[in-house]
Amino acid sequence: MSILIDEWVDIGLRTIEETNGKPRWVDCCVIASIFNAPTLPCKWIQMSADGWSASLKGRQQGDVVGRKAIAA
Repeated sequence: MSILIDEWVDIGLRTIEETNGKPRWVDCCVIASIFNAPTLPCKWIQMSADGWSASLKGRQQGDVVGRKAIAA
């Protein structure tokens, strides 16, 4: 993930910023699958009830596309 994050910074994404001395995600968000939660606070993302997908907070979750659907 750190290699991807570095590439995203190189193309202009703001990844992590500090607010009141605490880091938070800005333009991207890394989810820790073991915890089914973001690795840092992220105010624009919401996890699904089962914890296996994420979507924009305040929006209805759309269809989940997984590996099987992509490979087809």
